[in-house]
Amino acid sequence: MSSANGKESRGLSSKFIEDLGKGHLSSLVDLVKRDSSLSLEMRNGYINVYYRGGNLLRLEEIKEHVYSAFFDKNYLSSNSSILNELPHEIHSASEVDRWRANFPALKVEMDQWFSNNPKAEREFQQIVVWENNDSSIANYTDYFIVDIEYDNKRGGRFNMVAIRNFSASLTSSRLHDYF
Repeated sequence: MSSANGKESRGLSSKFIEDLGKGHLSSLVDLVKRDSSLSLEMRNGYINVYYRGGNLLRLEEIKEHVYSAFFDKNYLSSNSSILNELPHEIHSASEVDRWRANFPALKVEMDQWFSNNPKAEREFQQIVVWENNDSSIANYTDYFIVDIEYDNKRGGRFNMVAIRNFSASLTSSRLHDYF
């Protein structure tokens, strides 16, 4: 995605946002809102659904209303065939539901991998995001965390990026209410 000045910007197309909000991807957003172990992060043309700081699902827009679905095979044990059962492209809500139905099994695979390859900082970041943005204290915080592990492409990397909210009522301005 490019901005008016020709520089690359981070974001999603309006159709992608529409699909996340009320389209065939909306059940994924609903699940992330209900499952405190998950976090949805927007990137440039794609989203990541994180579990314990690891990428549980990456959806990248291929064309209007069509998305490639990716899970990192490195998390899988050598005898796992779970990815063979999942669509590599998502065109419909039923394909999203197949991924959602397999999240518990994918989480188990990731849990086993993390037991041998701990990533404490990434897990902590995801917990901080959830506590700050979605827990019972979220309405009393001054910041809404919008990104983790932000890379500005010029050598700068930020662990977390947040928007400061100066309004008296944070409840009315929560960013996740837009989906």
